Amino acid sequence: MTTICQSDHHSTILRETIRLGLPTPSTVPMENGGVQIEWATSTRVTSIEITDGTVFDLFDLDVSAASVTDMRTSNPADVLAFLAASARTAALAA
Repeated sequence: MTTICQSDHHSTILRETIRLGLPTPSTVPMENGGVQIEWATSTRVTSIEITDGTVFDLFDLDVSAASVTDMRTSNPADVLAFLAASARTAALAA
C-alpha cells in the first residue's frame, strides 16, 4: 500500500495516479504556496488541493450524476482512498 510522506505529497499522488492507471492530471501552483492537482472532462471535475503541507481539499463534481463530494482532511489515507474510489467509478476517465 502506498503511503504519503509529509515532504512529498504531490509526487506520491502522481505515482498513485500512474499505479491506478488514471489519466495525467494538470498541476497548478496556488497563491498560498500549495498545489492543485486536477482532472477535468466535460461532465466531471475532480481535484486535490494540497495546502499548508498537510491539509488536503478533495473535490469531485459529477454533472451527469448530479453529485458533489467536497471534503477537507489531513489524513493521507483519505487522499489515497479518494483516488481509488475515483478510479473505480471511472470518475477520472478521459
